[in-house]
Formats: sequence, structure tokens, C-alpha cells
Amino acid sequence: MSASDVDFELKIDSGKTLVDMEYGLETMSGFSGAIAITADCILSNEVPSQMNYSANVRAKLMSACLGSYIQDFKLVVSDPVKSAKLAQIGNSVLSELITYFICETMYVEPPVLTKKAERLLSKLEKIESKIIDRIYERVKDMHKVSRSSKFPVILKRKTQLKTFKLLEINETTSSNLFNLTTDPQSEEINAIITRFNSFTGNGRLLADGFTTTIPFSFSGSYSKVKSSIKRMMSENLHNNNAIEDEDIVRLRITAKARRNTSGDVVKYLIDTVVKP
Repeated sequence: MSASDVDFELKIDSGKTLVDMEYGLETMSGFSGAIAITADCILSNEVPSQMNYSANVRAKLMSACLGSYIQDFKLVVSDPVKSAKLAQIGNSVLSELITYFICETMYVEPPVLTKKAERLLSKLEKIESKIIDRIYERVKDMHKVSRSSKFPVILKRKTQLKTFKLLEINETTSSNLFNLTTDPQSEEINAIITRFNSFTGNGRLLADGFTTTIPFSFSGSYSKVKSSIKRMMSENLHNNNAIEDEDIVRLRITAKARRNTSGDVVKYLIDTVVKP
């Protein structure tokens, strides 16, 4: 394996049931595009304007495992500048960030990032939302098999010694992407901020009564949000870092909930924020 390659494994977990070939190919194409586009953005620190990702960051098929719906493929980086960047950050960190962006696109809480991945993500804050917008349709394509046949599809990163599960798409993630509805009335929640992008106003919060974080953005134009509100969000994130539960300070937030077809909240659109 070259230092400029990252090996992956894609598994359609259909058991002994046959998989529609057209749906399977569309699913693989979605994974290929989402992974390659995200990697290209991370390694170049920009979101290219053209519809397709660059020719020097591509996903390429490897030999398939016989007797199963498992397909090996690799991300190949041929541009020397991007290849050097990949060697600097490492395959593991790149895979962490690819997983992060795909999970964010699916409204799924991403795995906890390593400190190195967190540092690199902070350098991508200005283009974070653009990356998610860019891969959105590809991530929807990834769900073709799950939507049609309800089979989970699992993405793993492969090394010579071990295979690491990165993410799974299934009926829940499919529900998060299609046919979302927004509550007509705002609700009031008490929550702490667990991630906040000061450039875009997007982030994640942990509301009372929930065990996982939920993404949020502001309901109106972020440019019209008062500086005092932005500062309050940033301070809440900073002040609640590594403190005892009894010392945590929550914000009182009014927001409209976006829900999937199961009725679960997948995102909050914030109207107001005040300190309790």
C-alpha cells in the first residue's frame, strides 16, 4: 500500500438475499463520491467550484471478495501536494474526518475525534458547511440499497494488521435524509453547546433528556445574529469543558425541531438563546 493510498472495505449486509445490481452500483458510487470529495476538500483546504471532484483524488476498485457483497477499494491521491499533506496528517486522521463529515451530513453524532483530527477540523471551519453541502447528494446516493431493501451498509478502513469500522448506513440514517419535517411551533429546551462553528453558526448541542448530541443552526440569517449571542454560544462551549456535572451551565434555547419519519429530532433551528 502506497503512503498516498487509503484502503477501505464496503459491505452490504444482506445475508443470503440477492442485491439489486443497479441499486448496489449507485450505493457504491455514492460512497466513492462522498469519500473522494471530502478527502479532496480536506487535503486542499478548499471546496472546488466544479461539480466533480478533482482527477487526482479518486476512489478505485480492488479485487472483490468472492461469495459475499464485500467490495474492497482504495482512495488514491496522485497530486504531489495533496499526497504530502496526506503523509503529514496520516490515513487514520483523514478517515476520522471523512467519517465526521459523512455523519454530520446524515445528522448522526460522529465518533469522538482524536486531538490531531480536532486540530485539523478547526482549520477547516470556514469551509465545513460547504463540504457538507457538496457531498449531500452523494450521501443520499449511498442509501439506495438501504432505502430499497433495508439492508445496512458498513464502511471500514483496512490496514495490513486490522480493519476499523468507520460508519454504518441503515434505515435510521435513511430516515434522517429523506422526508424531513419541521415543527410549526418552537419549543424551549435547556442545553449545553458541545460544538460551535463561529463562522457559520452551525454546531451541536446536548439537550436535557437526550443522551446524544443534536446538530443545530440558526433559523434566520446568521449574519443578523447578534455578536452577544455568538459570544454566549462560544463561552458556553468553552466554560463547560472538562468540569463536574454540578458546575455545568446550560442555555435556555427556543428552536423549531426538524424530525425524521420516525419522529426523532435530527436538528434544531434556533430562534433565541438566553442564559437561565
